Amino acid sequence: MFIRNTSPTIQQTIAARETNPLKITYTIPIVFSIGTITIFQSNGSSNPGIVRQTINGLNNQNYLTFDNDTVSIDIIESTFNNPGSTYYVMIENNFVSTLSFNEPLPGLYSNIWSFTTLPEEEKEKGRNKIKLFFDGIYGKVRLTKNGTSYFDTLNSNQINKFFNNLTQELADAVAVTSKRIITNYRFVIDTNIESSSKQYLLSIKIDKPQSTSDRETKLITKDLDTMIRNMDITVLASGSSSKYLEPLYGYVTIPRWYENSDNICQLVLTVIFILILTMLCIISIHYDAKIEVKSDANSSVWKAFFYIMKSGICKLIQPLNLCKRRKVNERKVVDEEKVSTVHILYLIKNQMLT
Repeated sequence: MFIRNTSPTIQQTIAARETNPLKITYTIPIVFSIGTITIFQSNGSSNPGIVRQTINGLNNQNYLTFDNDTVSIDIIESTFNNPGSTYYVMIENNFVSTLSFNEPLPGLYSNIWSFTTLPEEEKEKGRNKIKLFFDGIYGKVRLTKNGTSYFDTLNSNQINKFFNNLTQELADAVAVTSKRIITNYRFVIDTNIESSSKQYLLSIKIDKPQSTSDRETKLITKDLDTMIRNMDITVLASGSSSKYLEPLYGYVTIPRWYENSDNICQLVLTVIFILILTMLCIISIHYDAKIEVKSDANSSVWKAFFYIMKSGICKLIQPLNLCKRRKVNERKVVDEEKVSTVHILYLIKNQMLT
């Protein structure tokens, strides 16, 4: 074995969503080679599990650093995203080679280097009950230019299949049920791109949790954005539909109406305006009631107040009652005309028979 130690160590417990680099220290100086290192999340079966992050020694060197005999692998925030879960690291043969002779070094099987994330705290579980009352988050993803060209070749049934595959691949990538990531199958051209070639924006919604054990919507949103932006080291790069997503765009949420400060401001101003009008009406009615009491000593202010209010409401309702009466009268006229017509036809028939 050419590995001296690792960080995290085997069977260590780490915090969920931790982004500290994985470190592997070898017994000899090394260089990167053509193999890959893959992080899996256990799914309870014998196979490695759900792919969370995979890095090639030569093709993804912006996520790798090494210092003589030590390799550091950058971890994106979505990799260790589930509390209380077990993760495995598998290193392929020829991930690194010896510095002296460029000979490939053996790797690690998936069941050797494993560690676990801390479970969710009880106080956080209590807060999660609130999330059930909130709607899901609407958002959008963007296709690459090649993806848009491919999308244009699809018919309506194929477009629906493309959307269905995409939502399933996104759900699998962030390790949630397919019911959490859905779509309304809408797409538009992104008009914010300063380019001669078009690119489509696709509508993707992250639905609200169905139980308190489900992950928060905002965390799924964050993970989805992170995985798309780092697509070349996630499972999305190999999806039949997800491979066409634009990494630079990520997942962009559409603010809900109450998250828009302009909408909140308009709502507050509208409520204030209605309250002011209501207060002015009450003051005006109260003033009229006082005048009426002065002319009628047997009446009280409040009796006059409610009488004036009742009269005003009746005047408002009166046009509606007139409309109803007109409709009733019109129906009566129509019915009378029908009866007259039938009577005339009956007389004509009798005359013809005689």
